[in-house]
Amino acid sequence: MPTINYQLSTVNCQLSTINCQLSTINCQLSTVNYQLSTIMGRIAVLKIGQGNFQQGFEVLLRISTDDGRLLTEIEGNLLPNPGIEGFYNSWQTLFRRLKMSDRHYDRTRGSIDDGWEIDDTLPTNRSTSDDVEICRHLVRDLESRMKKWLQPSADENWQKIRERLGAEFANNSDEIRLVIQARNPLLWKLPWHVWDLLEQYDVGIGCALPEFTANSCKIFPKKAEGRVKILAVFGDDRNINLQPDRDAIQSLQGADSLFLQQPNSKEFIRTLRQPQGWDIFFFAGHSNTESETGRIYLSDKESLRLDEFKNCLKEAIDNGLKIGIFNSCDGLGLAQELVGLRIPVAVVMQESVPDEVAQSFLKEFLTEYAGGKSLYAAVWQAQKRLEDFQNLPGATWLPMIFQSLTDVPPTWQLLQGLNERLPEVLVNKFTADLSNLIPNSIAARRGIKTVFVALSVSLMAAFAIIMIRDMGIIEPFQLKAFDTLMRSRPAEPPDPRILIIEVTPKDVNSQVRPPEEGKSKSLYDSYLSQVLDKLATMEPRAIGLDIYRDYKIDRQYKSLIDRLQKDDRLITIVK
Repeated sequence: MPTINYQLSTVNCQLSTINCQLSTINCQLSTVNYQLSTIMGRIAVLKIGQGNFQQGFEVLLRISTDDGRLLTEIEGNLLPNPGIEGFYNSWQTLFRRLKMSDRHYDRTRGSIDDGWEIDDTLPTNRSTSDDVEICRHLVRDLESRMKKWLQPSADENWQKIRERLGAEFANNSDEIRLVIQARNPLLWKLPWHVWDLLEQYDVGIGCALPEFTANSCKIFPKKAEGRVKILAVFGDDRNINLQPDRDAIQSLQGADSLFLQQPNSKEFIRTLRQPQGWDIFFFAGHSNTESETGRIYLSDKESLRLDEFKNCLKEAIDNGLKIGIFNSCDGLGLAQELVGLRIPVAVVMQESVPDEVAQSFLKEFLTEYAGGKSLYAAVWQAQKRLEDFQNLPGATWLPMIFQSLTDVPPTWQLLQGLNERLPEVLVNKFTADLSNLIPNSIAARRGIKTVFVALSVSLMAAFAIIMIRDMGIIEPFQLKAFDTLMRSRPAEPPDPRILIIEVTPKDVNSQVRPPEEGKSKSLYDSYLSQVLDKLATMEPRAIGLDIYRDYKIDRQYKSLIDRLQKDDRLITIVK
């Protein structure tokens, strides 16, 4: 017995040493995780929901880290401001009167106009300088109204949103992106950069669709480090000069670019879907938006709506396409379609864009982006430099970013296939701490022998304990200890994230049977459809329907049929 006790003491000593080392490693890992959370980028999504400019809007602020961890969620309201819509439309109409070659296709005339489309309802006896001055006043008035609209208001929750955003901008040394998620397209086009909270900070602003689906996990094939693959398509170039766009892309260091000059649709689609994949798809030429979808003009004889090659785009996205850049007019429809197909980021022009503005923006953006700035920061820097075009008031409003809320906009380094590493000081510190835990070779050999002895003794002790348990000697003590532990557990309250809706017999009996549903049912189709529609507005991650239904749904409830067949969040019972 003294020998066994000595061996058990040795085992305990060895186990204590191992536990100490593991605790030290865990401490170091926790430190690294904390440091990573402090250097991780963040996204602030301002979701603008129900409402209009005459009655105001419901808003919801969500701030989260790039890995999806939610930090803040605040609801509020934006007060009515009916003048904004009118001022924007007036600026848009007058801006298009300015005599500049643009990248817009006038489908009402079936040709490329050599200037801006002129609204026949406006007087045409003014000089261009007069139009520029009036346009400049409209820009000032609209920006002034935006500032007042976004200032503190009577809504207490809106003030909370402002304070939380202000603190986030001031205290976060790493990049934070502001994304406007809205249903009304005009809200995307407004000059949000004049918000007083943003005046002191270079915060990039993007847009997102009101509804989105999380991307499935994709594993892209590994490529050689250092090269960004770009497919650059140059379409119809009547009355515009696309050579500066080509020069800007050719001058990029570390990029493999393929140029297609006015390809036919077959060549274009075949190239876009090539299995080796592309990082960036770029288009320059003429384009427009038709009924919320975009159309690009490959040549003066052929054009494609985006939905006419959406399967090709999906395949390109599955092969690794991460950014779509359309340096052409009226790209809002293109952006919505692209993000709907789950491309991470799209950069477009929201209105008809003058040729020289498009050229300048692309050159400045690519220089900043390839130089190491994030995509949001590069777009914002390029936008600010469009102030050079004083004869085109509002030119800084034209470029816009659309992004999928489930993706982080890639950096140029990430597109090159380079690994994003921890800051060197963290790596060195963590490596040094781990090296102190690794014994030298002699100590390692002694440790192996000691561990072998300890494991042998442990197995013998475990076998002895098993034999004693089988004899029933310690069973009363075990049961008493287990009973004590179970009674000492803290009470577990219901999970607040789960909502249970019960259909009671009283609910069933109080239903009014619709005449078209002759059979008695636990919950009629019309009532079930109302319940599911109400739950969908709450944006749940999953909906469980524990109601057995052994009959067909009436065909007039098509939305209910579609929801039961296609909604991935809905889980039903089967028999």
